[in-house]
Amino acid sequence: WFDLPMRAADVALFLSTIVSVSSMLGPEATGIAAVFPISLISLIVILQRRIGGAASARLASTALRAMLGFGLMLLVFHLVVQPLGTMTAFFVALLVSLLWSGGLLILSHRPRPGL
Repeated sequence: WFDLPMRAADVALFLSTIVSVSSMLGPEATGIAAVFPISLISLIVILQRRIGGAASARLASTALRAMLGFGLMLLVFHLVVQPLGTMTAFFVALLVSLLWSGGLLILSHRPRPGL
């Protein structure tokens, strides 16, 4: 029963640390430090106890490809928000994210040569 509150406290402590040093890091580094580690680490901590270490390690290694798509989505949003407006930029960024994830899904199910 204490597993969920403990994870929440860990994430809150990490976020508090990031916010505390954000004035030294600047806005770009703060955003990177807050989003990527928290999302991946909290997911791995949750799943490690449920599915085991080997499966969690596989998840962590494949999650890096998905995070590249997340970064691409943020870049696209940054580039199109000024010319297209906020709502259109959100939809374009969402489309990029969905296309990236769909591409990864298709590539993961295609037969590999020699197997």
